[in-house]
Amino acid sequence: VQALHNNGDTLIAYLADLNKIIFVTHTLNPDSFIVDRSFFLDDTLVGELIWLDHKIDTLNVILAVSHSSIQAITISDSAFVTLVEPWNVLGAIRSILVHDNLLFVATSKNQLWTYMITPDFGLELLSIRSLAGAAFEMIWTNGRLVAAVNHDLVVYDMSDPRNPGIDTVIDIPVTILASDKT
Repeated sequence: VQALHNNGDTLIAYLADLNKIIFVTHTLNPDSFIVDRSFFLDDTLVGELIWLDHKIDTLNVILAVSHSSIQAITISDSAFVTLVEPWNVLGAIRSILVHDNLLFVATSKNQLWTYMITPDFGLELLSIRSLAGAAFEMIWTNGRLVAAVNHDLVVYDMSDPRNPGIDTVIDIPVTILASDKT
């Protein structure tokens, strides 16, 4: 298992050797857990699975993030699974964040790409911002995008995603590689 996400008592696991995502139900009862369904992915280098907290249109969405592409997997209320054509980006993906229908991708080229996810699960590029270094983590808080760039927390005003502006830069004494929203 290379990536794992829980959704209530269901585990969603990425099995790298098989290049497959499986749904394991009844995980709270170790004597009767069930592999409910599974499907193969197009890309073999998935390193992270992201289960979106909200639906896009009427669909639940899982993002399978690899080195340089993101594949959206949609799941309807009737459990019909659709693999969307992968979204390719320029440069290696350092981190991604999804807020509503906005997708933020920080790349190894020290850039922040902002996209809108369209209703047909295409991407519309809204903006590209240069970063002072690698952004290994991003969070959304109070209508702002916060990117951990080197030893700074860079706060972007995203009221106009086509023209994001830097609101604040907070110097911190450490490099942030991961965070957890509580």
